[in-house]
Amino acid sequence: MQQKILEVQNYFIGKIVNLEFKIKETNDFQCEIIIDERYKFMIWIGNGFTSLGMGSLSSSHFMDLEKTFSQEEKRKIWGFIRPTIKTAKERALLAKREQYEKLKKELGEA
Repeated sequence: MQQKILEVQNYFIGKIVNLEFKIKETNDFQCEIIIDERYKFMIWIGNGFTSLGMGSLSSSHFMDLEKTFSQEEKRKIWGFIRPTIKTAKERALLAKREQYEKLKKELGEA
């Protein structure tokens, strides 16, 4: 059984290293990814690519993947994820700006 589990873990690690996943959601600390349209995993991104690694299991994720990525793998994965982090932050800032403009209009300041 342990061998089968290792095979499955290696399958998913290979998908991550080869960037064969979709990004579901990012925040300042974690990136939730989906592999094969079904399996959810968490990548820790809180300190940039130098500490990039697999997050621990939560109830909504498929399984823990114990993997220490090489520096090259980290750079590759980080390069794929990084643009979405910026986009998520930009979207949050845009929402706050829109809310600010709405409040200004409501207060008659615009």
